[in-house]
Formats: sequence, structure tokens, C-alpha cells
Amino acid sequence: MRKYSLAALLLAPLAATHAQTSAASVYFGNSLLCKSQTSGGVCDLWLNQNGTYQVFYDSGKRAIVKGVNGDFENEGRQGTYTASDSASGVKICLTPEADHPPRPRGNSPALFRDAACTVLPPHDLEALWDFTYQGENYKMGLIKGR
Repeated sequence: MRKYSLAALLLAPLAATHAQTSAASVYFGNSLLCKSQTSGGVCDLWLNQNGTYQVFYDSGKRAIVKGVNGDFENEGRQGTYTASDSASGVKICLTPEADHPPRPRGNSPALFRDAACTVLPPHDLEALWDFTYQGENYKMGLIKGR
């Protein structure tokens, strides 16, 4: 019994890593696109197999680029994530890297902007769907490639 318990403890971290990988695997190498139906802001989320992510926004004229003064078209964030299967899809929890100095808020959509968990319903590549996050409506798409 003791050997089994030790083996289970040693293998538990591997099972958790595999669960994260299998839960988010459809996103690896592909782009999850979102468009706010309120502001028209667009985002492009890239999940990497190593647990890191990048998200890019095209928020129009007033978007802010980290470390650069002026009006620019694009804004972005990067950080780490965890992913797990849930009853209603894939639960993705993002942890953005801290900005130094802090970045002023542009007009980027709320989705994927801050540290938060989001459950994304299962969809195949090239699928489009409607999604609501914090009362804001989005058009979503999972697009092959980056």
C-alpha cells in the first residue's frame, strides 16, 4: 500500500501537466479571435504548449503600446496560463506579466486583458460562435494557424 501511495504522489504532477496539455491542445499553433460587439475591438489569443500565452488587440486609434507614447493601433499582453477540462468546456486561467511602469488602459476588450479564468465552450477549428463575458457580447472564432 505504501509503495502505491508514493507512486501516486510522484505521478500526480505528470497527470496535471497532461490534463492541461490535452484540455488546450486544439488551441496550440492556432488563433482564438474575439470581436467585441460593443466597441468593435478585436483580440487574437495564442496559447503555447509550454504554458505561456500572448494576446494582441486591435482597438482602434486610442490603443496603448507598452513603453511608447502616442496613439497606435495595437496593444498586447503576455503571461502564463493554466487550462483544465470542465463540464462546459475548457477553463483557461490567464496570469499576465506585470507592466513596469503600469500601462494605462486603452480601449482593448475586457476578454483576456486581465488575470482571470474563462470557460470556453468546445469548438472545432474554423468554428465561429457568440460568447458573453462580464456582460459584453463577443463574436469568437478558432482559426487555424497564427
